[in-house]
Amino acid sequence: MNNYCIPGNVSGLALHENLEHHVSVRPNKVAMVCEDRTATFRQLHKMACQIARALNDQGVGPGDHVGIFLRNHWSYIPIYYALSMSGVVAVPVNYMLRGEQLAALLKLTDCRFLFSEMSQHDELRKLGSNATGTLPLCFVDDGPDRACHRLVDWLHSDRPCEEPDVHVAIDDPMMILFSSGTTDLPKGIVLSHLNRVLYFFQLGMEYGIRYNEVNLCTTPLYHNAAIFFALNNLYFGSTTVVHRKFDVERTFRDIDRFGVTNAFFVPTQLHQLIQSDARDNYDLSSLRTIVSGAAPLATRTKEAIHKCFPGIELHELYGLTETGLITNLRPEDQLRKVRCAGQAFLNMQFRVVDEVGKDVQTGKVGEIVTRGPTLFDGYCGNEEATKAAWKNGWFHTGDLGRTDEEGFLYIVDRLKDMILSGGVNIYPKDIEDAIYALAEVTDVAVIGVPDDKWGEVVHGIVVCRENSLLTEGDVISVCRSKLAEFQIPRSVEFRSELPRNPSGKLLKRVLRAEFL
Repeated sequence: MNNYCIPGNVSGLALHENLEHHVSVRPNKVAMVCEDRTATFRQLHKMACQIARALNDQGVGPGDHVGIFLRNHWSYIPIYYALSMSGVVAVPVNYMLRGEQLAALLKLTDCRFLFSEMSQHDELRKLGSNATGTLPLCFVDDGPDRACHRLVDWLHSDRPCEEPDVHVAIDDPMMILFSSGTTDLPKGIVLSHLNRVLYFFQLGMEYGIRYNEVNLCTTPLYHNAAIFFALNNLYFGSTTVVHRKFDVERTFRDIDRFGVTNAFFVPTQLHQLIQSDARDNYDLSSLRTIVSGAAPLATRTKEAIHKCFPGIELHELYGLTETGLITNLRPEDQLRKVRCAGQAFLNMQFRVVDEVGKDVQTGKVGEIVTRGPTLFDGYCGNEEATKAAWKNGWFHTGDLGRTDEEGFLYIVDRLKDMILSGGVNIYPKDIEDAIYALAEVTDVAVIGVPDDKWGEVVHGIVVCRENSLLTEGDVISVCRSKLAEFQIPRSVEFRSELPRNPSGKLLKRVLRAEFL
């Protein structure tokens, strides 16, 4: 029998415990690059300890919730580690939120403390005491005055650079992320340390992430995919390069400059990259793996990606913040499976079921349900929504899908986006795919709009390339050639852009609200 045992207050798996390992093994290796700031694993650990100690001095302790209301910033990652080692729950908030929605999320999560930056100062001041009460603030830049804390003071203090003496259990909450809000207002999704660590190992095995990788993060760090691809690379001892915002030229430049090996991009970013001639000025050969999500890629887009990044391993993932990754479409299946979400991720299960929870036949449309080790612990302060999402041990995603004979999953649409016209179910994604086949189309949304006779009718909203001469008749014509009569849009309009959240997901609820 092995007499060695792990102390009761140490699991060895939590985010901050993993950082300790890299400090002992590779202390001087660069862990993080952001803007003009670089930090080794030793320096990252030191900053995290100082932030954790300062929070402790402010009375913030285990189980408390701390908000992070920032654009991508060099302080984001050390703050995550500081909260982990303090037993504090991280609550990253979309930096673009304003007014009542921002106030509602701050209240919902009952934050005890908030990290922000000077660019958000006026917005926070406008909220007043009704939203934040006496919520103390720490500005990661200079800050407005000495009435608020400044991170620069915390990091240039004589505080001991040691972790707080705190017991963090592996099943304690680690963070609260918010749902994308594509169909409803965002819900707070509670995720434990164990949930996230299992997620790290899943990502590492599926995408071949090792200790010698360089990750590029160009999407907002409050978002599930961005923070976990960044933290996942750090978890395995690799380097992550963080951009404050997405920029095509800078993306190419930093792939070349830092030898980036893996990156997560949403489809809208990939479209901009493959359309840019700037790539010809840089050596992009180090990039081995691209992972995409939020929406399926068209075949012509995939072909262009391979031309832009020769030899690339392209993956497309499907999952929710509540679930982690459910499926992955691997490189060998990219061109033979069109508009496909892939096969089940390691240790994840999914089914496609009807209204009473029974499996539908292969090829038939139903709701996607899933279960596995990376599912969330519940919705913050919303037990009713938590119970409603789970039925007979399976989480109901609210997405409609079907499977083929090989067990590959295809996403048909969001259940709440389905159009009901004259008693007939119409799936907007089928129509969007038909319209997107037009070379001049860069973005498209199909929604149901109210109609006295039919209840709802199909309406298309199209974004075209600059100087396009595409007409409503052209769009309807291509739909007639590819779709059934009931699927053809009754009307089409053209816009310069569509509302999307920073993860690239289309906000159809915003579009539908215009017609109510």
